[in-house]
Amino acid sequence: MVRLGKALHANFGDRLPTQTLSGVASLALLGMLLEVDAVAVRQP
Repeated sequence: MVRLGKALHANFGDRLPTQTLSGVASLALLGMLLEVDAVAVRQP
């Protein structure tokens, strides 16, 4: 978790993006290493 925090601060500075990190017992499919759900909004 410390490495993640340092990487985020290195890329975004003091203004971090909204984020949620949750531990789970397993991912959606056997063999998956990473699962990402994301929503992005771009202001006009």
